[in-house]
Amino acid sequence: MTRAGTQSVNNAYLAAKTPWLQRQLHAPLGLGDLPLIVGRGSPAGEGLPRLQPDLKLDDRVPFRLSRNHFMIEKRDGCYYVHDLGSTLGTIVNGEPIGNHFRGDDAALFSVFIA
Repeated sequence: MTRAGTQSVNNAYLAAKTPWLQRQLHAPLGLGDLPLIVGRGSPAGEGLPRLQPDLKLDDRVPFRLSRNHFMIEKRDGCYYVHDLGSTLGTIVNGEPIGNHFRGDDAALFSVFIA
């Protein structure tokens, strides 16, 4: 079900913007309807994360990514980024979200019917 005046987005994708990400995410990744968990791989001896990331990014000490950093999910026809309790938070549309900021999720975009 979508909110009144919104249209479901069916062809959204995640693409790398920086050279560091482009080396790890070679092609755009379709988001679909399922939640997508993004985090870093665990070095030897660190143990498994609470959730298994769908997209594991290579990060080195000092870590900038948590093992479970954020999740992209679709709700009411819109995509949202939800910080999963990361230490440094997550930047969405230029604004920080997470435990130490205004909230722990933010809308990525909505498509409205005029």
